[in-house]
Amino acid sequence: MDSRPAAFGDFKMRDAITQEIMSFGVEVIVVQAVSPDEDLGRIAGSTLEVVDDPNEPTIAPFTLCHLFGHLVQFTTRDRYEHLIGPVSQTPPVILPESFWQEFHVYEREAFGYGAAILESAVHPNDDLRGKYADFMETDFEHFRSFISTGRKPGRSEYRIRLQSRYELSSGTIHIAPIAIPRVEWANIQSVEVAIF
Repeated sequence: MDSRPAAFGDFKMRDAITQEIMSFGVEVIVVQAVSPDEDLGRIAGSTLEVVDDPNEPTIAPFTLCHLFGHLVQFTTRDRYEHLIGPVSQTPPVILPESFWQEFHVYEREAFGYGAAILESAVHPNDDLRGKYADFMETDFEHFRSFISTGRKPGRSEYRIRLQSRYELSSGTIHIAPIAIPRVEWANIQSVEVAIF
């Protein structure tokens, strides 16, 4: 059993992940939520903005990892356009199960790039790796529900779902880190994405 500290309960994990992401030349901005419906974060070009959540210390750092993973993917956006296009429509959008299976792989890949950041910055223990995988599954389910129904739950409902999943210790398969390729951040200057 891995006994290294997980850096819960304070800003150490978020700050370590921020520093690791910034080492790639990506700007990171951390802001405080001003509304209960605030998005988790945003990508604007090569800048990541994350909304801090003082009630659940894993949300901001895991969202940063997730955003960074999508940033890497967006440097070769044409590869993923068949997935990004359908979910960019105004919800509700009905998509087949086969689409969602492929979208899940796409999300897991983004979280895999984020896992490389998490591993390098924090050296997580198995508990934290499990929470990161649970965060990914919660985020995927949340996004799929929004696209399919058009109903966007607020941050408090998202947090409750996440914390419930953490408490269940569902045994979600850990996300393997994916080596971060050399990328041209200039390719993403026009990207604008919100993660909610």
